[in-house]
Amino acid sequence: MTITIHSKLVKPYGLIAAVVTPMNSKYEIVYEEFEKYVKWVISQGVAGIAVGVDTGEGPSLTKEEKILLTKTAKKVA
Repeated sequence: MTITIHSKLVKPYGLIAAVVTPMNSKYEIVYEEFEKYVKWVISQGVAGIAVGVDTGEGPSLTKEEKILLTKTAKKVA
């Protein structure tokens, strides 16, 4: 299997971790905690992360929330 990333074909290898989205009691995303969590997951040596997927909350996130989560993860990585 190959995928295209920035016009380059690469073969993914290793674990791609599906990360959860930390929320407060009002179901609002806590982006500061998400940043810390993503840093920790990356420090464990994963090949990549999957943001806003079917780990439970993914289907209930808005498009804007998914975009901001993705941008936050990219900033941290």
